[in-house]
Amino acid sequence: MNNVSFLPESFTNIPRVRKILFVQAGALGDFILTLPAIRMLQSFFPEAVLEGLAVPQFLELIKDDLHQIHSIDSARFSPLFIENHPALNQLIPFFQNYDLICSWISAPVSQNLAVLASEKIIQFTKPSTAQRLHCSRLYLNTLTRHGIDATFSFPLLAPLQNRTFSKNHLPFRIAIHPGSGSPQKNWPLSNFCDLIEILLKNSLVHVSMILGPAEKQWIELLQTRFSLYKNFDIIKTISLTELVNRLCWSNLYLGNDSGVSHLAAALGLRTFVIFGPTDPVVWAPFSPLTTILTERPETKSGNLSNISVAHVLGHLGLFQKKTDPSSRFIQNRIIDTGSFRQKIELPK
Repeated sequence: MNNVSFLPESFTNIPRVRKILFVQAGALGDFILTLPAIRMLQSFFPEAVLEGLAVPQFLELIKDDLHQIHSIDSARFSPLFIENHPALNQLIPFFQNYDLICSWISAPVSQNLAVLASEKIIQFTKPSTAQRLHCSRLYLNTLTRHGIDATFSFPLLAPLQNRTFSKNHLPFRIAIHPGSGSPQKNWPLSNFCDLIEILLKNSLVHVSMILGPAEKQWIELLQTRFSLYKNFDIIKTISLTELVNRLCWSNLYLGNDSGVSHLAAALGLRTFVIFGPTDPVVWAPFSPLTTILTERPETKSGNLSNISVAHVLGHLGLFQKKTDPSSRFIQNRIIDTGSFRQKIELPK
């Protein structure tokens, strides 16, 4: 158990931190980018009770680590999103129940939380637009500037099913998500299709295409194009838990800058993410097993059409021989993720 003398003066009257609440109201990718900071809290306060106020489906991803889940979508917490809401004071008993509150959310919620629990809250401070620092690093800095600093391990999420691979485990399963929260962040669907067709010509590879509600108009096109391939399937709109289970049985993931890409990386998959208009320095998945694919520096325009199928296929590094897609599967890769350097052993 850690004393809290490291915290600002307003915290010095609290002898121990026994109960912690974190607050996050973002989308899936935003939530997962907060996970390093959540893991640091757990590591620094190993005996404290941890609870989350966020989207409940996202909190389910770490439910085994939480004493209680609180839905940010609940009507009870709606006053948080309105400045000077007359019912805001009704939330005082809830927030006063915690010794420490860590908030990674902007105004007006941040301002309201400061009113409700100013003496026990650590707030995320949004940096200047000129500062190119990874989002997860910014969240971690929210804690380290108050003396909360501890190590944590990857992957950030424990798989919901145990994966067992042998050296000759086949087929080699590739999960692909061609969508994102914005069409501008999507590599052209025709490029994904051309890439998939190349992969499917090897019978030792199986490709699963992940499609959410925003991509449902592509289902018929994809079913028609790949109808002759037995080693292809479409994962249609499913629950987040089911998606995690499907991803956990994959050997490799490819996608755009999206929440699903962050999820795959957090689960410990070898992850390849195609970036265009968004900045990977800030928004890339925070994982030592992630490879970012962008335009060549001399043609950098943010236009994803400039990234060729050959460029992506070459970086996947799957094939040494045409008949052996598993021979080049990287097994012991060390990648530096900030100050957290760790050897990750991939499935064989």
